[in-house]
Amino acid sequence: MKSKIFFTVLLLYIVDFVNCAIHDEDSINSRSEADSKLTIVTSLILSQIDLITCLYILVRTYFQWKKNNKDSLSKHLRFPFYIAIVEIITSIFQTINLSHASVGDAPLCNPIGFISIFLLSFLMSFVTFISFINWYKVKRDIEFNSGRYDYIIFLISTGFAIFYTSLGVNKYGKLQYWCGTQSDQNQKNNKSVLYIILVIIIIHALSLLTFYVNTRMHLRKFKINQLSFNGQNLPTGDNKSYERMIAKKVNSYTLVYIFQLALLMLYIIISIGTSENTAVSLIRILGITIGGLLLTVQYITNEGWKDNPIPTHPSEKDLSQHSQRSSQITASSIRDSDSQVRLPFTRIQVEIVQQTTTQLDDDWAI
Repeated sequence: MKSKIFFTVLLLYIVDFVNCAIHDEDSINSRSEADSKLTIVTSLILSQIDLITCLYILVRTYFQWKKNNKDSLSKHLRFPFYIAIVEIITSIFQTINLSHASVGDAPLCNPIGFISIFLLSFLMSFVTFISFINWYKVKRDIEFNSGRYDYIIFLISTGFAIFYTSLGVNKYGKLQYWCGTQSDQNQKNNKSVLYIILVIIIIHALSLLTFYVNTRMHLRKFKINQLSFNGQNLPTGDNKSYERMIAKKVNSYTLVYIFQLALLMLYIIISIGTSENTAVSLIRILGITIGGLLLTVQYITNEGWKDNPIPTHPSEKDLSQHSQRSSQITASSIRDSDSQVRLPFTRIQVEIVQQTTTQLDDDWAI
């Protein structure tokens, strides 16, 4: 019964759509106005959702930072925080972009379109650069925490964003619903800009996909070389486990942005071949505004709904104490064991622990 009602409603909708297509000019204008309202209202709603979800990440990160005694947070918390800031600014400009007072004024459309493209280019470059660092760190098995040098990543991303945005200078103008890169099919120069943007997005998307897959493969092959004696683990495993957790979380945000870039690529490909319509406009809206929502979902998946204690990087002092404690416990356990039963490898265990501890202490002294 429910299926019959569904197909009946769908059939009535199709019939009404066909009638609108062949109706007189007044009906066509009415349908165009309805499509315009649908596009603008949907875009505004999604922009506000994007804004609210990103504000959630900012608030969560602030409380985490405060709970961490206002010390520098780990990269798996800073990375979504930076993206959320850019997404918030993008949502604000998206709202301004859709404002009739701004879009209706052609001179203002050029700078609004320029800033909108700049923000998208900056975010694309920033995510790609962070993904590259994460991939290189996992591949080379090295520790890299930019911390206070994060501004260098911002400067590099800003440089790429300015370069990408400058390719469309004098090509930004008023489209059907907003300001952006014009794609009039009669103007080959404007259309060439879309081809350039598409190539740039494809390069970044393929790079992100490569970094994501390779990082995931290295994380799977990664095995914690951890020696265990009487239930006590050497500190090397704790250090590696911490780095592996950070890399895994950062890599998960890369996949989120790959999906967002796929929608933008689809929008540009369709825009090159066809004129602007409601379906194409909705794909563009989704590609721009879906990032904040997906980012928040992944953030909650990684960090949970509540603020958990931030895992700290094992310090050299902690590692030394842990090694000495492991050596003492192992030796004590062997001495307290039954003297009548002597295992041939107990002496080897003690020597391995003591030798490892001594080597670690020497390395830290250097």
